[in-house]
Amino acid sequence: VNPAMDPVEALTLSLAKEYLAPIMPSKTFRRISIFFNRANSVLNQMEKSRIKRWRERVRVVSQWQRLIPPKVDPEVESEIYNGLFYGKQLEVNYQKKSSIAAEERLVNPLGIVLHGVVHRLICTMDLDPSPRHLPLHRFKSAKILEKKAIEPKNFNIDNFISEENIGYLISKRKIKLEAKFTSSAGFHLTETPITEDQTLKKIIDRGRIKGYTLKAQVFDSSQLRWWLLGFGPQVEVIRPESLRKEFKDYVKDLSDVYKISH
Repeated sequence: VNPAMDPVEALTLSLAKEYLAPIMPSKTFRRISIFFNRANSVLNQMEKSRIKRWRERVRVVSQWQRLIPPKVDPEVESEIYNGLFYGKQLEVNYQKKSSIAAEERLVNPLGIVLHGVVHRLICTMDLDPSPRHLPLHRFKSAKILEKKAIEPKNFNIDNFISEENIGYLISKRKIKLEAKFTSSAGFHLTETPITEDQTLKKIIDRGRIKGYTLKAQVFDSSQLRWWLLGFGPQVEVIRPESLRKEFKDYVKDLSDVYKISH
């Protein structure tokens, strides 16, 4: 007999479903879906409960443009996750984005990271000992082998994520960013700093806050550029000079793209 599920347990499982679904193998997730279904059933039977009201009134909204997740073969996904779980090598057929056909490769799985809506396998491939990250949807087949996976010495998944391009790192060094924001664009930095040690100075004009000057040491990454470009003309990059020039060239190229001929 299944034990009764109290309202707090039901709320916990109902909320957990949204976060667990993207990071669990689909086969495994289907096996435990009965618990999530029971949780939702318990909540639905509670007409005036504060617990039910909480579930109905709390949402997580993505900060970025939502994309539809790429399709991943569930059988392939299951084998890859099992290879990682049991620490076994995988024989796979992987299709590079620049290739028209998949190639057979030997893979040592090291970790899984969810990058936006894309699941990436951190692994070494064939005889190359350097870890890399590969999108799961490009694996066309996968077969777990009996041989134990070979792991690079002192491999650390957190170090790999921060240093080896998961965030599209352009350089491992940090840059000294200086940028001017309009008051509306820069205000969020007073509440959600970009770094712990950022310097944010108000630009005052006639007794009113006209904008902010930001100074911070940040990683030189594509994500930094996307963030800055998202503000459009509400931000001006001052330093480093190389990044400022990059933005000036980008604006020129953008102007050429949208130029209207007469």
